[in-house]
Amino acid sequence: MLARRAIEVRLNAGRPISVDARAVLEVAGPWRADEAWWTTALETGGHPIQNDAYDVLLDDGALIRIINDHATWYLCGSYD
Repeated sequence: MLARRAIEVRLNAGRPISVDARAVLEVAGPWRADEAWWTTALETGGHPIQNDAYDVLLDDGALIRIINDHATWYLCGSYD
């Protein structure tokens, strides 16, 4: 499991085309995570989770999960 770290993602028409200067060959997603409702419902005072996740295949063969969280992109994991 990878630690979440900030990455540079370039977009074309809202879709990732490169991740840290590596070309994106295939994109699946986005999958929206919107878990803001429970912070209000439970009055926890926590921060809402709202992001879009993508699985991307890079030109070096890596298959990774990236998320866009409030205009910052993060690498969240990789597939074997």
